[in-house]
Amino acid sequence: MANSAKRILVSVSSKSPYWSEAWESSLQVIETALGLLKESKLVCSDGNEDAKPKFIVKERWNVRTFIVFDIFHDTYDPDTAHLSGHNDLPVISVFLGEKISMNVASNFVENEVNRKV
Repeated sequence: MANSAKRILVSVSSKSPYWSEAWESSLQVIETALGLLKESKLVCSDGNEDAKPKFIVKERWNVRTFIVFDIFHDTYDPDTAHLSGHNDLPVISVFLGEKISMNVASNFVENEVNRKV
């Protein structure tokens, strides 16, 4: 059985030990987030397919860096991704601050992330 495509939003606080790394070495933070998601069972691999991340975008605000990546999603097309209905994936949020937390994103967050990428 194939794994379902998911979009991961990583939010890194300026108080996080990952703050500098989030901007300078985003792929390392993606690997860290993916490891945390697997450990928490929010992301599972069926054994036939590994959750290879596809880095989509990063953005830095004053006190937060956002990184978005997809897993199990080989059909991402940046030319059509912004069109309604072409890019709607379930979103999981990973928060890296003084504490670490993860959850399935609310409908509002899911819609915003999908609309902006």
